[in-house]
Amino acid sequence: MAIMKHLHPPPRVCFALPSKRFRIRAFILLLGLVASFACTKASAQQDAAGPTDKTSTTTASKSYEQLRRRTDTRKQKTVSRTSGEAKEARTDDAGTSSAPAAPASEGSQEAAKDAAQNPVAHVISIPLQNNTAFNVGPYQRPVNELLVEPVIPFRLTNDWMLITRTITPLIYVPRLSPTQSETFGLGNINPSFYVSPAHPGSIIWGIGPQVWLPTATDKKLGVNKWGTGPSAVVLTKQSHWLFGALVNNVWAGTEGRQLNQLTLNPFVYYNLPRGWYVVTSPIITADWEAHRNNRWTVPVGGGFGRVFKMGHQLLNARAQFWSDVKAPTGYQNWTMQTQLQFLLPRK
Repeated sequence: MAIMKHLHPPPRVCFALPSKRFRIRAFILLLGLVASFACTKASAQQDAAGPTDKTSTTTASKSYEQLRRRTDTRKQKTVSRTSGEAKEARTDDAGTSSAPAAPASEGSQEAAKDAAQNPVAHVISIPLQNNTAFNVGPYQRPVNELLVEPVIPFRLTNDWMLITRTITPLIYVPRLSPTQSETFGLGNINPSFYVSPAHPGSIIWGIGPQVWLPTATDKKLGVNKWGTGPSAVVLTKQSHWLFGALVNNVWAGTEGRQLNQLTLNPFVYYNLPRGWYVVTSPIITADWEAHRNNRWTVPVGGGFGRVFKMGHQLLNARAQFWSDVKAPTGYQNWTMQTQLQFLLPRK
């Protein structure tokens, strides 16, 4: 480097040469000759210089070596960043993985499976649940209810989560008597809010309020008054089993037509390979405003479902069939429930 600083550029040529390509080749050749001469002269000076010049040369050599090592280190780091995932997945001679963490896709699958079965999972999901009650009224006709139930978790602190579940019903009621026409519209929107531990143990739970909104578009589709009440959920996982219950009670209205209803939703899942499971999750209700003989609706039954992936979207699909062992007079005697749930676990 020190030698190159003292080299002067070659004198400028003042006459035209035959072609541009020839001029470039001549210039390169001239530079080569000058560099060769300079290196020869520097080598001769170095042989006659003595210890001081040798020390300077050694220092320059060390500087060049350090520069080369830093360049090699940068290259190695670049290659390491590019192939980091492949290196983490390597296995040692004993056949064990050198990367203890599971792949992100497996974590997403587990989170999706948890969201499909846990009402207070820390995962965004959008269930579309359709309930068809058969043989309703004197004409024995079906009543259909589509529930849109987005579930959105929020982190309150490092230790607590808030999980919101908003039930939006779209209801179709056929003609059930000579004086009543068929009706389709929006029922009472029912948001629920569960405070739950961010790091639950073997027992998972959530508790909070629910709200009853006067959004029904027809009096046959709901009690169109403001209301509220408590809601709670508790569950546990044991090997292939997951079971628990969701319970709430809502009060709406203070005069005239009122609502005072208990909803108990026990659920039991048994998980099978490849995302399949069997489930029983009946919805038991008690209308405290009704006569005791027409107060309870108690279905029994079950079904099956599967968590799977379509493209990049995780889905949960299930179907259940219930038969009422107890129901109000003129009410349904069996129900079919189907559900498609969009699962959006964080990656």
